[in-house]
Amino acid sequence: MVQDVSNAPCISIGDQTLEMVNDFTYLGSIIFNNLSLDAELNTCIGKAATAMPSLTNRAWNNNMPTKTMMRMYQACAISMLFYCSETWTLYTRQERRLNAFHLHNLRNILGITWQDRVLNKDVLAKANLPRLLAHLSHRRLHKDIIYGELLAGSRPTDVMVCAKGN
Repeated sequence: MVQDVSNAPCISIGDQTLEMVNDFTYLGSIIFNNLSLDAELNTCIGKAATAMPSLTNRAWNNNMPTKTMMRMYQACAISMLFYCSETWTLYTRQERRLNAFHLHNLRNILGITWQDRVLNKDVLAKANLPRLLAHLSHRRLHKDIIYGELLAGSRPTDVMVCAKGN
């Protein structure tokens, strides 16, 4: 895969020539030569959407408490949706798409139809969940704190470092 190259290089290993591709999957993420996240978002939304009917049929139709339903939703659907999301840089339209998916699911779980005319903020309050983008920011913040501390951190001076064999 190459980016912004007029002539694609021909790479050979032994007697085999490597095939030029526009995308590939690496550790569950789809990497495109144009760096677009749209296909990866489609995949993540699709995976999370496939979990929803199973949860609806098995869990939410049994008069489960709202708090338990929301925890199951977060554990199953949101986890699938945000797999590898720490590296995402989203455009506004992509954020809106994720948020629409999230609110659609919450409305289904809570039994709120569009005819009820309930505002999104009221749906989130009833579900006792933050906006979906707050989830994403929280995941990024965790990574930033860990790596930021390693980047700017220092070792205590009272720690003894022993050489091998001592």
